[in-house]
Amino acid sequence: MAYAFALLFAAQAAVNMGVNTGLLPTTGLTLPFMSYGGSSLIVSGMMLGMLQRIRWEVEHG
Repeated sequence: MAYAFALLFAAQAAVNMGVNTGLLPTTGLTLPFMSYGGSSLIVSGMMLGMLQRIRWEVEHG
């Protein structure tokens, strides 16, 4: 699950960088943690919380 979340964040950031540099066509994808509210920001925060919990479980067993 942690790998999937990291891949999702990386894909969103890569698409946004591609759009900003003109390499990709404009899409409606939001930049992680930089959107102006809405469900994307809430879901990104929830995924970050789950990633922190996964890290804690791995370190403390």
